Amino acid sequence: MLFWDNGVTATPSISERIDRWALHPRRGILLFAAVLYLFLQLVFAIGGPLAILLEHLFSLLNGLVSAAWPWGNDSISHTVVTSAIAGVGGVLAYTPNLFILFLGMAFLEQSGYLARGARLLDHIMRRLGLSGGCFIPLALGFGCSVPAVMATRLIKDRRERIASIMVLPFLSCSGRLPVYLLIVSAFFPFAWQAAAMFAVYLIGTLTAILLARILRRTLLPGESCGCETSLPPYLLPAPRDLLRSTWERGRHFLEKAGTTILIASIILGLLSAWPKSQGTPDEQARQTILGRIGGTLEPAFSLMGGDWRVADAALASLAAKEMFVSQSAILFRQEGSGIIGSGLSEKLRETYPPAAALAFLLFILFSPPCIATFATVRAETGSWKWATTQYLGMTLLAYLAAVVVYQTALLLGG
Repeated sequence: MLFWDNGVTATPSISERIDRWALHPRRGILLFAAVLYLFLQLVFAIGGPLAILLEHLFSLLNGLVSAAWPWGNDSISHTVVTSAIAGVGGVLAYTPNLFILFLGMAFLEQSGYLARGARLLDHIMRRLGLSGGCFIPLALGFGCSVPAVMATRLIKDRRERIASIMVLPFLSCSGRLPVYLLIVSAFFPFAWQAAAMFAVYLIGTLTAILLARILRRTLLPGESCGCETSLPPYLLPAPRDLLRSTWERGRHFLEKAGTTILIASIILGLLSAWPKSQGTPDEQARQTILGRIGGTLEPAFSLMGGDWRVADAALASLAAKEMFVSQSAILFRQEGSGIIGSGLSEKLRETYPPAAALAFLLFILFSPPCIATFATVRAETGSWKWATTQYLGMTLLAYLAAVVVYQTALLLGG
């Protein structure tokens, strides 16, 4: 793909020559997959060191606040402040990775290459009873499920639209990305991190394809609406436009971190610290309100390699997937580690076996999206039936997949 001037289209001969590769039914798919893999590699290669730096900065801030807090480390005010730092900081540490990913998505979209990917997938989607026109809301699903579900209004056929809504949450939204980054960076060596991330996204996409095929052949039969995706000319995106698009996507994440995650981190931090009790840090944490809830669920989560902390983090993620990271940071801090970020990755690696990492990744991938998505699905389908079926079905699938993978890994010696 060659460009000479900002906003100037390539000549038809060059465009046709590029599309011979970009739109080839076999080579085009391989090229599209290679481009996506490259961007994931950049997410870790460039964003990784920046994320580690932010992790240490939040860790330093947490330590300074604890050392200088005038009302004592057992006060409610201290718990509120340190929980906010641990919870929000645990998520914000991964903003470099997120913004690099958003920048890559903006480049693919504005250059015209993403539309070629839609055209490539159109042939596959038609076999599933969907159309190339469904690619737009499905692509949005990798950013945020809420606007993606709302974007299905572009699909004329109601059955095709509902089928798209039902499979959208399997396409990993940006809220899941911090959890993936935490688990992958904790358990996988750097050389395999991009491959692990690519595999997670691929599994989610293949699951969505399989589910769409099943729905269109059973509960929601019918022909696709035959929408065609137009192919814009190849362009060299202006840096200003790239940065604006990246900021618009990233701002939503930062706003959530400053509101939903902040409030939830404070509440969960209090529930993870009170009531106070005697004993070791682990015994004290288990006697808190959230520790007792997690202890009740621990037998079920132990089948997927987790414990009461994973159970608590999973419950917290029902509000927003990023809360899995926040709650994990809070819980390990409450146990006396005193650090977050890179320390959290080390704690996870020390506490759970490698097989559990695979189970945790699948659990987050298949678990239902945030409550906001549930409400949006209810509004867009006009039925509690579809929203509830999606939510409960994904919860069951997430748990069963995690348990099966973990138990199988144990049998194979993992």
